Amino acid sequence: MINISSEFAVGKIFKPSFNKGLELHSWNIENAKEYKKFKIKSPHFHDEFQIGYLKKGVIENNYRHEKIIVPPNQLYIIEPHEIHSEYILQEKEVAFDFIFVPTDLLEEANRELFDAKRQKSHDFMVTNDALNLHLIQKLKNVFCSHGNLTTQLEKEQSLIDFITAFSGVKSDSKRRDFKNESKALVKNLKEYMTENIFTDISLDLLSNEMSVSKFHLGRIFLAETNRYISYRIVAIKINGSKS
Repeated sequence: MINISSEFAVGKIFKPSFNKGLELHSWNIENAKEYKKFKIKSPHFHDEFQIGYLKKGVIENNYRHEKIIVPPNQLYIIEPHEIHSEYILQEKEVAFDFIFVPTDLLEEANRELFDAKRQKSHDFMVTNDALNLHLIQKLKNVFCSHGNLTTQLEKEQSLIDFITAFSGVKSDSKRRDFKNESKALVKNLKEYMTENIFTDISLDLLSNEMSVSKFHLGRIFLAETNRYISYRIVAIKINGSKS
């Protein structure tokens, strides 16, 4: 974790070791002099997707030649190479979390989950209230896992869980059908984890062993067992220590 502070901003940046292109940002920015319009960031762009939400306050984002007001608890999506700038509007303080996601990671998820060749274009904001809250909760889980003393597997799993949910937004591609092989896969996965409980298990390792993408791995296991893979590993370790 990297801590950053300036005259008006305090931030934390997490750079997960399992994907060098990913960055998690958590910022608090003060408008101490209470300007009616306080510039947070001059026009700029990123090579990655920026996906985030406001925890406190309201900002104006100039994006694709529009001035868009972003309220609290509203997921926003800025696509790669889109020039944008941000302002605080008559607020003393704003707080927001966002994540930079490399395009190749989203394209991999879209390809594995929906048989789609490329990631579709997204609107700036998710307008469906239920979907908006669902994605924000998934994103909160990512930040929570990285802010706590959780295992690398749990950190990566929360991230994959968010990307899986996000990849389904506006996708009309054909969803791949894994129903027939789900039960056998989960059975083999449970056996492998039990036999290799003292191995440093990662999603990539499990994905390679099961010959299934890590995007499908967590989704299938959760659908079949109503549990995350990391919870299963903890349960195996606890039961093993009692025997």
